[in-house]
Order: sequence, then structure tokens, then C-alpha cells
Amino acid sequence: MSIDLETANSFRCSPCEVGMVKVVDGSIVDRFESYIRPEPGYDYFDFMNSLIHGITAADVENAPRFSTLWPQMQAFIGELPLVAHNAAFDMRVIRDTLDACGIVRPDLTYFCTLVLSRRVLNLVSYSLPFVVQELDVTISGHHRALVDAESGAGVALALLQRSGAASLIDLAESVKVRPGMIRADNWSGCKVEDSQSSKLGKARIEAIRDSLGVIAADPDGQLFGKSIVFTGTLSSMTRAEAAASVLQAGGLPQNTVNKKTELLVFGQQDAQHLRPGTDYSSKFIRAEMLRASGQAIEIVDERVFMTMLTND
Repeated sequence: MSIDLETANSFRCSPCEVGMVKVVDGSIVDRFESYIRPEPGYDYFDFMNSLIHGITAADVENAPRFSTLWPQMQAFIGELPLVAHNAAFDMRVIRDTLDACGIVRPDLTYFCTLVLSRRVLNLVSYSLPFVVQELDVTISGHHRALVDAESGAGVALALLQRSGAASLIDLAESVKVRPGMIRADNWSGCKVEDSQSSKLGKARIEAIRDSLGVIAADPDGQLFGKSIVFTGTLSSMTRAEAAASVLQAGGLPQNTVNKKTELLVFGQQDAQHLRPGTDYSSKFIRAEMLRASGQAIEIVDERVFMTMLTND
């Protein structure tokens, strides 16, 4: 079951649209889509969010609240596992909105095609446009819920075909990815299982930071130990706030892309132009050159960065 949710503002409990695509035996058999009127207190639209997905308050004026829509969504999902590209975002929306509505979280298992793509493919960016191009998945648009859900389903099926795996469970096991889970009182993300060398590397970085008197950070965080560069304007925070957040997460913010850079972050509005074949920024071009020479560097948009920052 591929799912995508769009939000009205920076609060994850402000879903304004949902799209779901049901896949059975390798074929799409049903679709579900609906506008959602965000719950009271979260029912306003940030300009940047509307700029990205095109949805406004007028569009959802007569739409059902999430609390009303959820039983239909849950019935459509049934016992199927969920799939999403950058699933951390969508699963956070589900968790936070259920909590805000006072609804007990059901047991859900999910897979992230972003995490799986990083293990199966070799790309400079694992954002949806780059992944669908690599896998030759047809896409008719971007950042509308049903379109992104259909793209996510196509990516999941193409990853299975590329890897020769019979199911997402088999694929995840083969590339050492742990499925994500949502439970009534806890949750765990879809993540790569740490190797022994990775654990030793994190321990070494933590020891170095302790010796320097740097505030302790979560060594299991997705940004821990990474050198990070920003390009473009961020919609969720200032560049200074982003740099401070990286430091708190155990990463190292940088001003320029160099041989130590591991992550290049695009602002959300700039990431809309991050498509194969478009004009790239000088930092992106530099990142591509370094990657071509063998450096492990990835480009992500602001939405992915925020989920990495919160370690969802």
C-alpha cells in the first residue's frame, strides 16, 4: 500500500491531502484520495507549503477532518504494509495527527523506498525525480498526494524487479534494512541496520566530540558525524538555525562543498527545480564532480533533511 500525505503547514499534524495506491500481486488494483481539513489549531496554510503542493484553505473548506476520514483510510489499508518515499515524513504525519485527534495508533508496518533506493541504486540524489528516472517509472507530476503515491508504488515494484526480490520483506532483508513500525505506545523507523564498522565509527566520533567538550548528541542519529552543506533558501528555518541544528545533532555544518562533504541540502522551493536535466547550482555541480571521483556524497531536499534531523 503506497501512501503520500501533504501538509498545510510546518506541523506534521496538519495533513491537507492523502493519496493511497493499493498493490496486489505486483499490480495496482485500487486508489484512494481525498482532501483533508486540518484539525482546529492546525488549520492554516503556510505560503511555502501551498507553493509546493498547490493546495489552499479554499480547497479543503468542505473536506472531512482527519478524525472523520481515518476509519475509511484504515479500512482501505487493511492488513497491508505501507510504502512511501521518505516514509519518515508520512509516518510522522500519521502518528502526530492520530495523537492530536486522540485516536489510538493501530499496528502498522512500513517500508521506505528512499532508504531502499540508497541500498539498491547508486545515485547522486535519491529524491523521487532521480529515482523514477533511474528506474524508468512513469510520473505525471509531483507533490500531489495521489501522484506521489502512484510514483512510490512504481518505485517499489521497480526496486523489486531490479533486485530480483520476491517481496519488500525479502528485499529489506537482503540489503539489511529494518522495516518501520507504528504501535500504540511506540514506533521505530525504517532504517539500515548498523554494521559493526559503523558502530565503531560512531563510537570514535562520539569520543572525539566528548574530548572537545561538544554537547552530547545521539550517535544513532542520521546526521551524526556527517559534514553538511546548505544551498538555497530554507523555508523552515534560517541558515544559522539550520547550522545550529546540525551541530546539536552531532553533524558538522560547512559553507562550501569539498572533499569532506557528505550531504548537500536544498531548500524546498529550490528542490522543486532539482530534476534530472535542469540547470543545477554550482554546489550541486561540485557535488556531482566529487561523487564521480568516488566521494560518498548525497543531495537531499529540505523535507528529507528535516526527517533526518528529527531522526524519524
